[in-house]
Amino acid sequence: MQPLVSVCMPVWNGQLYVAEAIDSILRQTYGNFELIVQNDQSTDATAAILERYSDPRLRVECNTRQLGQVGAVNRAIERASGHFLRFFSHDDRMLAHDLETMVRCCVEHPEIGACFSTCFRGIDENGRVLATRAPISEQANAPVLIISIETMAQLVYKYGGLVGSLSSLMVARQALEHCGAFNPQLEVHVDWELCQRIATRYPIALLAEELCEIRVHAGQYTHRIDPAQGARETYALLDELAQHLPPDSVVWRDAYRCRAHSLRYFRSAVRALLRGHVGTARALFAEIARHDHLAVMLRVYALYVGRRLRQRLRHQSVPRFPYACDQL
Repeated sequence: MQPLVSVCMPVWNGQLYVAEAIDSILRQTYGNFELIVQNDQSTDATAAILERYSDPRLRVECNTRQLGQVGAVNRAIERASGHFLRFFSHDDRMLAHDLETMVRCCVEHPEIGACFSTCFRGIDENGRVLATRAPISEQANAPVLIISIETMAQLVYKYGGLVGSLSSLMVARQALEHCGAFNPQLEVHVDWELCQRIATRYPIALLAEELCEIRVHAGQYTHRIDPAQGARETYALLDELAQHLPPDSVVWRDAYRCRAHSLRYFRSAVRALLRGHVGTARALFAEIARHDHLAVMLRVYALYVGRRLRQRLRHQSVPRFPYACDQL
């Protein structure tokens, strides 16, 4: 008997893409699943689109009040019956073998608490492929890489956040029961934080196969979030992970965070300043200053700009979805 998978999909004003997301899930090669769509008080045609479906595997509920993405997905978890829970965003698309691949991984490795693919295919608002993100180098000879919290810490400090999107993640029900659902205090890195929390009690499996298409568009959820909040969450998660690094890693850990993670938010602050969003820029600079010296970051940023200019002059390609180490 195939284990039941609950696919939990929150949606808010998703009329442009929700049908594509649902259709991609209903076409899965793995048959034993339920699709739980949590409509978070959409004000567009989302509800009408959902009413067109008669597939018995699809279960739709509209929240009585708006809960936000985290609240909506946690409500879907409460309704789920599956042995495994797969999370998905309403604007992405599942490749046909997604559920089959993930369930096989979880069944063959019953000790794991969660699994996700480090690579994905990026698409634009029209579904055209923008680029793909390759697996990390440690996965070269390992289609499934089982890692501990200590290994996760080292990989995150090398590559950045490994979970590319909420749409990349499957979690065992047992792990959710022991570790809890998504943290409602967070807005941005809820998937990363949940994986990190689960990894303190269970091994995590990283898959080296494209399983979904992540859509990049102006209205996506991450573009509606305060960048300073994203910075605060990132620094907090990195500080927690640092406790699991080897004792002799302090120097390279701090240097890497400065050259990769603080640089990322420094770049966002400069862009905000150039666009006239002074409040956003000020909040980002203030958050960065709590962890790195702004004068040092200005020098790091200047080196980054110089490197990018040299790459353009030499007509060198820059990865569309780079890992942090690719930006150093």
